[in-house]
Formats: sequence, structure tokens, C-alpha cells
Amino acid sequence: MQTSVKVFVLCLILCISLVTALQFGAKFISLDQIISALMSMIDANTTASVTNTIITDIRLPRLIYSVLTGIGLSLVGLLMQTVTRNALADPYVLGVSFATLLILLILSGTDRQKTRIQTKRKSGGRCGEETPFLPPQMEYLSLL
Repeated sequence: MQTSVKVFVLCLILCISLVTALQFGAKFISLDQIISALMSMIDANTTASVTNTIITDIRLPRLIYSVLTGIGLSLVGLLMQTVTRNALADPYVLGVSFATLLILLILSGTDRQKTRIQTKRKSGGRCGEETPFLPPQMEYLSLL
């Protein structure tokens, strides 16, 4: 396959997935409603309905942020592989993951009122006792 055909197919798949992401959620929104909500963004005289608000204020910004995040992560991965000249480079090679963990530890220890780790009730604990909830990758922090 030629490169231009591959790029076209990938762009087509991206567009289909973007429209699908706008449609599905807690409330299903049809393609006609999505188009009218996007057109109402251009026309300032239209009244805002619940569907327009869902599309323009919730789903569309979330979709744009997720696409930008994916682009950023792919570029960072490309840079890591280029800098290390290693096709299998990942964040652990350069210590990025552990540096992030160190920054998290430093920030969470400086001011406990501003930076709070989510808490969950411990089933076997005393009444009112809360323990910090950590993701499975960071469970060893509870031992500190």
C-alpha cells in the first residue's frame, strides 16, 4: 500500500471513532443531533438545548483533550526511542516513571491540606478510620 492510502485509511478510522465517541455515553445522541449541535456552535442565535450542552460542553472538549493527549504521548515515545536509539525504549529506561513518583512523594509530603490522596474506608479498620487509596503500582507507598 502506498503511504497516502495508509494515511487516508487511518484518518477515516479516526473520524469514525470520533463520531462514535460523541454518540455514546450515558445518553445516546444520534448523528443528526450531533451535526445540529456542532452547527449551533457556529450560529450564535440558536437556543441551547440539553443535547447541545452535552455535546459542546462535555463530550467535545473531552474528545479534543484525549486526541491531543494521544498525540503528545506518541511524540514523547518517538523522542525517547530516537534519543536512546532503542526501539524498545519506554519511560522506565530514562527513569521518567520513578522521577514522577519522587515528585508525587515530595508534593504530597509538603502540604497535606492542598495535595490529598483519595481515601477509602478500610473494611477491617475502626469506625471512622481512613487509609490512603493508592493505585496498584504504588501500593508499596503505604508501607512508608
